[in-house]
Amino acid sequence: MDFGKNLVVIRRQVFPGKGGLVTKPTKSRKERRVPILEPLRPVLERLTEGKQPEDSLLVGPKGGYLTTATVRDATDWDSMVAGSDCPTSPGTACATRGRPG
Repeated sequence: MDFGKNLVVIRRQVFPGKGGLVTKPTKSRKERRVPILEPLRPVLERLTEGKQPEDSLLVGPKGGYLTTATVRDATDWDSMVAGSDCPTSPGTACATRGRPG
């Protein structure tokens, strides 16, 4: 986080791969700078309090990386979308934008 410049800096991505989670640079291999929306600033300040720049912003229920699987398990996702028009994956457009994917 760069609160002085009002930016979130994304340097790496973590995703499931062969043998476990894989950490690598962003898709473009360049840092991404994303503006901080003012309503989210207090939340981001709370989430980053006491963390180092290389620490994950969000973590799973047991302290590990937050993945699609941990979101599905923690929210009982399959039950939430049963009977809806949403696809069953938490990473779909329906889940992130509230519309059918």
